[in-house]
Amino acid sequence: MPITFDQARKSLDSLELQQLEPTAVNYDLALTYVTRSLPELSREIDTQTDGGVRLSRKEASTLVKRFLSKSKLVLGAREKVIAQQTEQLGVLTSEAHQVTSGLERDVANVVTQAGEWPNASREFVMRLSDAERELAELRDNLAKLQARVDGKEGDLPSNSRDALTRSLDRDGSQDLLRKLTTDGRSYVIIMFGLDDIEELNEKYGRSVGDNIINALASTLRDHFQEQELVRWSGNRFITILKDIAIMQARVIAEEALLAMSQRRLRLRDTGEWVGVVTASAGIVVGQHELTTDVLERARANLLSASAAGGNQIKG
Repeated sequence: MPITFDQARKSLDSLELQQLEPTAVNYDLALTYVTRSLPELSREIDTQTDGGVRLSRKEASTLVKRFLSKSKLVLGAREKVIAQQTEQLGVLTSEAHQVTSGLERDVANVVTQAGEWPNASREFVMRLSDAERELAELRDNLAKLQARVDGKEGDLPSNSRDALTRSLDRDGSQDLLRKLTTDGRSYVIIMFGLDDIEELNEKYGRSVGDNIINALASTLRDHFQEQELVRWSGNRFITILKDIAIMQARVIAEEALLAMSQRRLRLRDTGEWVGVVTASAGIVVGQHELTTDVLERARANLLSASAAGGNQIKG
């Protein structure tokens, strides 16, 4: 909020009336009181100075610690969050530019390969489809980021969300898991994991690996739109389904695995195809038992599916 000269003069007058030294801390206290930007602080000062009583140096210091220190911490945290969100926005903008630049190169290649038009056009259509999907994901990410900047998701983003995929993290899933033990109803847990992610990281680097993890998260959200997605660890995600037969849940999971294997993931800078990327899943039913035991069974089934060649579901 802009500070006017009148407010500044009134703040100094207030300090003189209270016979407090015009230090930066005391001036901040007086300015906050004059502008009524913290109503609780202003009411407290009105109460303590009722009848012409002056604030002592100790009382002023107590008010600063009680009201202003906490306020500064909150504002500082918000400024840090906005800076992080601005950086994320820059990354998303850069990725969008890379997608469109790659598309421009594709158009140029199609033009130069006019003699091979059928093959070139098919490849171009596939690349165009990939670019449309990537731009759609970037648009969604930008919309979510804008909502957080505008405060539509609260003053501060929840610490319980994974920074990379914006899925719930393990800590953020604890309320969901606790409710499973108290609910008494049966439920289905599916744990997903990428096949051969270590090899992809070694070949292309961690940043490409992170993009692949994001692609898996996006694919799972498309197929489990009514469920919270949890990034359990590394490239593993879980989703919890209630009031559904395990066979029906299995069908949805298989559709998600198929969709992931059909994605044509490419390097953003060169357009090089990274090859077929697959995932596996472990599915279990739980009821009246510790969720840790249920999750361990899901993990064991996931490992079994990966060991059997991947791109499948066990359980």
